[in-house]
Amino acid sequence: MTYDIMLVRIPADSTLHEAVDRLNADFDPDADLPLLRLTDVQRAAWDRILDRVSGEIGAVESAEYLYSLTFETVGPPGRVQFDYCGDTAGVEVAHRHSGAGRRR
Repeated sequence: MTYDIMLVRIPADSTLHEAVDRLNADFDPDADLPLLRLTDVQRAAWDRILDRVSGEIGAVESAEYLYSLTFETVGPPGRVQFDYCGDTAGVEVAHRHSGAGRRR
C-alpha cells in the first residue's frame, strides 16, 4: 500500500480547498506538462529539503527531470519518494507491515 501526500502552498487569501481547486482547474490529462523553471528561492528550498532529509534519514540521491525534481529512499523505514515542482510537492510513502500481521 502506498500513501500519496500532496503539499500545497496556500495563499493567505485562500482556503485549502480553494488552493487545490485552482491547481486542478486547468488540469488537462492530454496536455504536455510545463517545463520546470525554478526560481532561485525555489532552488534554495530544494537544497534545504535535501540537506534536512539527508540529516534526518541518511543520504539520498536526487534526480532532475524536465518537469520536477525528485529523490527516493529505500530501506528502513521503507520506500519514500518525494517530487518537487517549485510551489507544490508530492510524497509517496510505501506502507508495509512486519511480523504476524504482514500477510493481511
